[in-house]
This record gives sequence, structure tokens and C-alpha cells, in this order.
Amino acid sequence: MVVVAGAIAEVATQTLYEDFRYFDTSESKVLLLEGYGTGNIPGSPALLEALRDFVLRGGRLVALSQCVGGTVDLQRYRTGQQLLDLGAVSGKDITFEAALTKAMHLLARQDHSSDQAGASLDFARDFGRTLVGEISSDHEACAYDV
Repeated sequence: MVVVAGAIAEVATQTLYEDFRYFDTSESKVLLLEGYGTGNIPGSPALLEALRDFVLRGGRLVALSQCVGGTVDLQRYRTGQQLLDLGAVSGKDITFEAALTKAMHLLARQDHSSDQAGASLDFARDFGRTLVGEISSDHEACAYDV
């Protein structure tokens, strides 16, 4: 197990609902979006523009579901596809708590790896696969030895 000092990172969370209008991501590197069912979101042009601006500033989007069961499938509905087009990562069936912890962990590892020659961490790749069994729908072996 690797323990990284300063693992609390800039991660914003937002539960979305139909009449949603505003969120502040000015200090954030990652935005965990809790959408409906399979991860779709309201189709508001203002929301999509705000998400696009966040990504253009270097932010990373992770799509989660508010549902207790099931999995995020961003290809199922148009708004999910729009998230994919923005570079969003599907959280699959990860819980909110695990997603928050994983985002903080990956950001801390990424910050730490920038000091090491040849280190290659890819947030989207690493978030999209199970590291220690936090995604039950991922049948690959865990990425980290614990």
C-alpha cells in the first residue's frame, strides 16, 4: 500500500436535479456529478456550458448515479453522451463515498508522481477501472496490490 501525504485534494460534488442552475468549481480539479439513473443529467444549455468551461480549465468530470443500485451508462441517453463528449468518466457502480475517496487519492498520486521521473498516471483510465474492488461491475483484476 502506498500512503501519500496531503491526500485531501480539490474535489467538488454536485447532485443534479431537473431545475438545477448553478455550481461553483473555481477551486476544483475534479467534479463528481450525481446524475439520474444511468448517469444522465438535465439537458440545460447553461449547465452544459458550465461543464464545458470547467473541462477547458483542466477540470475532470466523473458521472455517478443517485440510485442505490445499477450502473452508469453514459451512452444510453443524449445527455450522457454529451458528458462523454466533454471527457467525463463513468463511475460505473461505484458508491459516492468510494468515488470521493478515489478522486482524492488519484489526484494526490498524480501530484506526487510529477516529482518522479517516468511516472505515468492517467486520471480517466485509473478512475474507470477498479483499483481495490470499489467497482463491482469491473471484472478485471485490481490495479493495485494491497
